[in-house]
Amino acid sequence: MNREKQIKKISKLLGYLFQLSSYMTLFATLLAIIGIILYNLSSNTTAIPVAFLKDMMAPATSETTFMSFGNPPADLAMVAFNIESITIVALCLAYFLLSRKALNIFKTIVNCRTPFTLTLVSQIRKISVLILMTCLWIPIIKGSVLLIFTHGGQFTIDLGGIVLTLIIYGISLIFEYGLLLQREVDEIV
Repeated sequence: MNREKQIKKISKLLGYLFQLSSYMTLFATLLAIIGIILYNLSSNTTAIPVAFLKDMMAPATSETTFMSFGNPPADLAMVAFNIESITIVALCLAYFLLSRKALNIFKTIVNCRTPFTLTLVSQIRKISVLILMTCLWIPIIKGSVLLIFTHGGQFTIDLGGIVLTLIIYGISLIFEYGLLLQREVDEIV
């Protein structure tokens, strides 16, 4: 019984941390939007190089560049910057949604008597889809748009994120199996 209280306290603390994280990502999204607007209103189009944003949002970790199409011409640098900026906004919004889903998971753990609920299974699966979106869909869409509008760009996919997606989806299957076992036990009793 004491361990159950400890788990609920830790879950509550993690919930607060994810709530703080969601507020921080909303703030980052707002700053990114303000940056896009200010950059487009500025007459100095070389103020912030596109490579800076790319290095800031995509550090060399487990990412793999599958195709590279060269650098955009200088006259299309502003278009490339806007595409990179919109990508950052999309990533911030995806991170916000991830934080909210994680917050919901820990709220469910604190408020329910069992972790094996259909709501929890659904929330874990949604997290795996959001992670897949941040590591696969957004980079592919960004690379395609860069290729179309600037005749340059690259497709960079985070393979670590794809593996993480599969692991989290597998965890959702474990929770679903636990839910089925719990229902069987409840029916027997």
